[in-house]
Amino acid sequence: MLKLNKPTTDPWKPLSAVLPLTRLPHLLLALLLTLIMPPGSQGQTKTGKLSVIRRTYRDINSDPSLKKRTIDDAEEFLGHATDGGGELDGYFKKDSIRKIVATIGLSYGSITDAYYFKDGHLIFVYETENDFPENNRSGELDYTKLELAFEGRYYFDTGHLIDKIEKGKRRFQDRQANATSFITEAADYVRLLREKGR
Repeated sequence: MLKLNKPTTDPWKPLSAVLPLTRLPHLLLALLLTLIMPPGSQGQTKTGKLSVIRRTYRDINSDPSLKKRTIDDAEEFLGHATDGGGELDGYFKKDSIRKIVATIGLSYGSITDAYYFKDGHLIFVYETENDFPENNRSGELDYTKLELAFEGRYYFDTGHLIDKIEKGKRRFQDRQANATSFITEAADYVRLLREKGR
């Protein structure tokens, strides 16, 4: 006759009898966190988030179906005129904002801020400042050419700056001293561009 091994634990014993009580709170906490965390956010590292942002950036820039809305009066989106004017371009997929490019002409060059969005949330800003170089002999600005003076990459996740990479030097360092002000600017620009589309 075949002899069966008897299970070592009784299935009717309470869970606390099988697991030590000191481990039970940790297991319950892990189970609770797994249930309440949104999908895709579990265990996503900063490197993983940056990778997703870069992929979204490439997808947006290669999407020919985006519809463009333009505000070509700097006073309308900045609240004041600038020496070289300005333009605000919004790129939409249906009614969803995907990208905004704000170009501002200044007496010493131009600044371009490109804002990228995923599901209506700001995820990335690419900022460049191109300056008119000084003429070595006269010390005056050479208005015939622009040179890249500053480049900034700002990465956002759920409304928080998670990384930034800056190269070069701005002509005026106090501009955009706090990268999180991009979030406020982006919200204002989205509102103006949506109004323009009505």
